[in-house]
Amino acid sequence: MLLPLTPLLGRERELAAVHESVDESDVRLLTLTGPGGIGKTRLAVEVAVGLQGDFAHGATVVPLAAVTDSSLVPAVVAQALGIREAGQRPVADCSAMCCMTVICC
Repeated sequence: MLLPLTPLLGRERELAAVHESVDESDVRLLTLTGPGGIGKTRLAVEVAVGLQGDFAHGATVVPLAAVTDSSLVPAVVAQALGIREAGQRPVADCSAMCCMTVICC
């Protein structure tokens, strides 16, 4: 995982909102959206680093900026998690994803 090289400054409100969303028991995937260059990835990395000890399998940041076809998102997320398809079962249905928190940006 990416590690922040500098402290996160002035994003306390956004950091708290993301943490609050991730703390919801039914949230397994959180996507940060917005214009390029506003710090989505930096915010996601900060949150993921802070959550490493909160989940059995940690938290993972999956950059999606290069994904132009939404049907590829499950495969990109699975690849980032090290999950491979098994037989005819699509990776989007993989039960291994149920015990992880993923932050996409």
